[in-house]
Amino acid sequence: MESSRPGAPPAREPRRYPVAPIVFGVIAAVVAVWITVVAVNDRDPEATVEAYLTAITEKDVDGALALVSRYGYGVPYGDTAVFLSPEAIGDDWWVVSVTETDRVLRSTATVKAVLGGPGGTAEGVFTVDEHDGEWLMSDPFVRVRFPPSPLAYIRVNDKVVPRPYDLNNRRSYVLFPGTYRFYESVRDVVETRGTEVVAAFPPSDSHETTIVPAALTPGRETLAQLQKVLRERIDECARFATQAPYGGCPFATDGEIDTPDGKRVTDLHGLTWKVTTYPVAEMTDQRTDQYSAGFTLRSTEPGAMALSGSGTDSDGNPATFTVTCRIDLTGLLAGVGADGKVALVDAPGARTPAAGTFNTCLRNT
Repeated sequence: MESSRPGAPPAREPRRYPVAPIVFGVIAAVVAVWITVVAVNDRDPEATVEAYLTAITEKDVDGALALVSRYGYGVPYGDTAVFLSPEAIGDDWWVVSVTETDRVLRSTATVKAVLGGPGGTAEGVFTVDEHDGEWLMSDPFVRVRFPPSPLAYIRVNDKVVPRPYDLNNRRSYVLFPGTYRFYESVRDVVETRGTEVVAAFPPSDSHETTIVPAALTPGRETLAQLQKVLRERIDECARFATQAPYGGCPFATDGEIDTPDGKRVTDLHGLTWKVTTYPVAEMTDQRTDQYSAGFTLRSTEPGAMALSGSGTDSDGNPATFTVTCRIDLTGLLAGVGADGKVALVDAPGARTPAAGTFNTCLRNT
């Protein structure tokens, strides 16, 4: 079945049903139902696929889902179906042709569809089943996953949703067939290199496609937000009168400090932290694998804290001290929302004072 023009179904002669004038309302209702059933049954597998794809190109979500069989996987719903929306449907593709290629037991048909777009054509196949005299699409969706990334959101064409907490990457989504751009750049927030248009069709099995953003470069608003969020985190940590304020703080002592005169002081108490210098940081996409949860942070201008308190020095004498402690950002990653807001998260395997591996107040660290 060939379309007369891109994106338009083929012209057909209107169906006419010779019905005699009806006087009684009950009889009229029966005839109307008979006409409707005949019209539905007249839609063959090719016409079903074309109607489904045409509804998608027109961003008629309800019209497309009405052609999906309730058997098998059925019609997706809830969070899984969040991208079955007009905003997630591309504008730059059309139906070129649909052709039935196989029929099994007269109730299951395989239909090949060719889609056109700016980059040429792509083809895929659909399964259409007959139920109660009506041909319906069988699981005509693309299944995808979006693993953790430095972006705190998922973008499919123009649809943007916050990334849910999904530590084990078990959440999957469905898309309509069509063309897609994933994780396009957001002005002043993040630049995504390597974004290309891809055509998506239902797989021949239950395979799920994994989508990760390409190389990322933070924008100016994001970098400005990073400095603000870092200062807020450091100020919050400085309010704690403890050796290690809490996880996620970029400074700590594990119970020992080195004084300027070369003494090591232990048994620390009466501690106060004060900001000496805030760091200036940059964030880079240094993913060694594709599933890193954030941007790597690096100080371009170092920061420092002043730690004051009392303890016992290496000679066993009471000591009071004020020492300078580094601000160390290596245990933090940064995630970025589509609005440019930055959130700090602990890096996997980050050093902690409890493990005796994080002390920014020793001279040899």
